[in-house]
Amino acid sequence: MSFDTTPQKIESGTSGLDDVLHGGLLSGHTAIVTGGPRTGKTILALQFLAAADGDALYIGFEERERELRRNAEHLGIDLSDVSILDLSAKGDHFFSEEAYTLFSSEEVEGEKLLKQIASAIENYDVDRLVVDPLSELRSLLPDDFQFRRNISSLFNTLNDRDITGEFRSTNYQTSYLADNLIFLQYLEVDGDIEKAIGVLKKRFGGFEQSLRELWIDTGGLHVGERLSGYRGILTGTPEPTTEDR
Repeated sequence: MSFDTTPQKIESGTSGLDDVLHGGLLSGHTAIVTGGPRTGKTILALQFLAAADGDALYIGFEERERELRRNAEHLGIDLSDVSILDLSAKGDHFFSEEAYTLFSSEEVEGEKLLKQIASAIENYDVDRLVVDPLSELRSLLPDDFQFRRNISSLFNTLNDRDITGEFRSTNYQTSYLADNLIFLQYLEVDGDIEKAIGVLKKRFGGFEQSLRELWIDTGGLHVGERLSGYRGILTGTPEPTTEDR
């Protein structure tokens, strides 16, 4: 007797990105989304959660829940089936004695947050998970080894539970642990600041190895056509490949 172990393809929530991924992400796999500030990483993650057939969970360290839901509503992103674990710093923390201590309790705080995340995954019956940003966990753990070990354990847990995860990051530090690596970046074209999106890695499946235009408007984040007619796009200052451009 044979069993079909091929993961199911699921939509990313951003149609043009599904084309780049040749049909979407694979169920139970993880994706790291990298990029500079305000390139659209969080919006991409929220659209991913909103596209879930079942429930979804957002774990955030920066934006407060009410701000996140308000911003999503302005972009037409429906988060009604998305639970939010708000781990952002509370306003009164700035005035607490703990905020002024010379000796940080990184290890204790990191373990506490990891337990909260594990409890949320255990208690919420979700199909999709986002951690935003992943780099916050690194700052709360004592060293790179503990960070990589815990992230590897988290990714394995999601795979075992068939939960598709997306993690926002500003670097490629843990990209080798993830199944997919998606990057967003700025570029300057004729004096205008534009954005582009691409995929550097997709485990167990093909993907489009080219850059596409990216823009954000009141309808959310959109992925357009393949960028052509330029060379050196990854440098941030592309040059026309033909004289008439």
